[in-house]
Amino acid sequence: MGFESIEFGRRFQVWTSPREDAHLIIDQRMMAWLLDDMDDVRFEVNNGLVACATWRVIPEQLPQLAEILIRFVERIPNVALRRFGVMPPSGPPPSRAL
Repeated sequence: MGFESIEFGRRFQVWTSPREDAHLIIDQRMMAWLLDDMDDVRFEVNNGLVACATWRVIPEQLPQLAEILIRFVERIPNVALRRFGVMPPSGPPPSRAL
């Protein structure tokens, strides 16, 4: 999956079907945030659900991981949310509450 940023392509692996869906979710704003310090966190978007995971987490770190997931969802562009049927064509983004 090719992205404009060589560094992003080197540090992250992205799988989507169809391939164009990745570019809807990973715009320049999302890419900059991921490049900032998200090397050890994995994200999955599938059927309207979003998950994140890391290799090692202790129970005390779960609130921090939940906050990272919220920040990821907040950065998903509205065009992607509309494409995947998560928000109405001109409505506000869905509730960010867990």
